[in-house]
Amino acid sequence: MEREQKEEEGESSKRAINIGTMTSLDEILIHMPRLNKFTFSIVSQTVNKYIKIDLPSNDNIQSSFLDRGYNHVGSYADFNSTTNVARCHVYSLPYRFEIFINLNNFFTGGMFNKVRCVFMNDTSSFEHELFALVSQAFPYLEKLYVCNLQAQKNKQHSSTLIVFSHLVKLILSPAHVNYAEQFLFEENTRLPRLIELTIEYETLAIVTNNFTNDAARLNCANLQNIHIVGSFVRPEIGIGGCTFDRPLLGEFYSYENDFATHTSLKENGVIDRRCYRQESGAGATRNDG
Repeated sequence: MEREQKEEEGESSKRAINIGTMTSLDEILIHMPRLNKFTFSIVSQTVNKYIKIDLPSNDNIQSSFLDRGYNHVGSYADFNSTTNVARCHVYSLPYRFEIFINLNNFFTGGMFNKVRCVFMNDTSSFEHELFALVSQAFPYLEKLYVCNLQAQKNKQHSSTLIVFSHLVKLILSPAHVNYAEQFLFEENTRLPRLIELTIEYETLAIVTNNFTNDAARLNCANLQNIHIVGSFVRPEIGIGGCTFDRPLLGEFYSYENDFATHTSLKENGVIDRRCYRQESGAGATRNDG
């Protein structure tokens, strides 16, 4: 009897993400009986401190939507073994939103021509190949948030040069210094239209060797503003034609507004916004002056 109960608990945790996502969908659609078409992007999160969560496969996730008549669906799921938190992102195709949230290492690619803003976060490192995939999947990307404190495992990047042709705003916080090297060093990535950068001061000082090297000169040539996260001493040497702003979190707060709008049908994004503030608040203070 005890063994059967454990097996039942394990099976229920395996279905938890699917059930949570489908329940959210059903709760929305029940109020729209005359709806002919539904375009969606749903992020669900499952927390279980006592039972290991087994992720369903993409095929299993998508079959749940196929059973309800949604034939063109993209999805991916990830699991954090440290916190025992699992997340799933399911979205209708073609993707109709301008914002793509919670992109992580389980992202499988695709073509997202309408997306202008992407938020990346994970507890495992982002490697060069993932950023190459992102640049191909979001060809008109204008704003990119990279939140990842894990060092890259492969420092020897491939010979493939990554180009973000339309990227104008890059937010690297909280982020390991490797991601500043990934994006700002022209040998790894080209950012021909970058005009605004949000970064932690210590990271910027390390990458530029206290503002003395030229490794980031090309990608920073058009910068107009650098938003520094955390306290800093204003350097005498600038980067490109940019100015150094005082400690600021305006970009992050404006992103949360976008994020809430994007997920308003899923509890107004309360869970994810709370997680994001926890991650971003450690190294910065809001300045309302």
